[in-house]
Amino acid sequence: MGRRARQDPGRPGARRTGGRGGRRPRSLHRRAHRQAEGLAVLIVERVLAADELQRVRSAVEQATFVDGKITAQGSAREVKRNREAAPDDATLAELRQRLKQLIGANSQVATYARPTRWSPLIVSRYAEGETYGEHVDAPFMRADDGAEMRADLSFTLFLDDPASYEGGELVLDSHRRPQPVKLPAGSLVIYPTSVLHAVAPVRSGVRHAVVGWFESRLRSAEQRLMLYEFEQSVAALPHDANRRRLTLVFASLLKMWS
Repeated sequence: MGRRARQDPGRPGARRTGGRGGRRPRSLHRRAHRQAEGLAVLIVERVLAADELQRVRSAVEQATFVDGKITAQGSAREVKRNREAAPDDATLAELRQRLKQLIGANSQVATYARPTRWSPLIVSRYAEGETYGEHVDAPFMRADDGAEMRADLSFTLFLDDPASYEGGELVLDSHRRPQPVKLPAGSLVIYPTSVLHAVAPVRSGVRHAVVGWFESRLRSAEQRLMLYEFEQSVAALPHDANRRRLTLVFASLLKMWS
């Protein structure tokens, strides 16, 4: 999908993410994968094709929205001011299932997140003045099959043209250095559930997004990132004996760490 990120010579194992001169953070929207100050982030462009995106928007327009606090836990309720599609809205049941299929079928998502369980998908709406202050998502939650799941990774799928609203950035806190994310419609960002984050106030327009969580086959973020980079590198090699041997190594590591 996207391009591989360049290595930051100033920090081993990190990817470039900062703003000009280190003062103003730049929105993460150009490269497919970044690691900012130890924060691994995957950005996947065009998860939804134009026709799928239009179908999603049409369904969302018909949805019934309720106070978003109903899905917040603990202190997060105090800083959450938005609306969300009602969990029992029957008009969105088919849409949620279709989105799960489309996101799960994306090769970048599959190789990076390796999801084994999903949370129910939430359709969120932020109008002018609405925001979600700094918070950390719950480490455990109910999966869409009703069982308890460990929340390893969070994701946000943007549904609106970023020029149609001001503000509304997803702001990821990496060692107290904010990394704002505002993506084109149909694009998705995956980030560690344990990271402090927020949605900046919407200054004008309306911001719609689909959010959810994965339990990954790999509990360790370091192992997950290592295998992702390994698999991406092997895929770029010619189909020869060396590639076959590395594929065996990859399979052994995946089995050992899963």
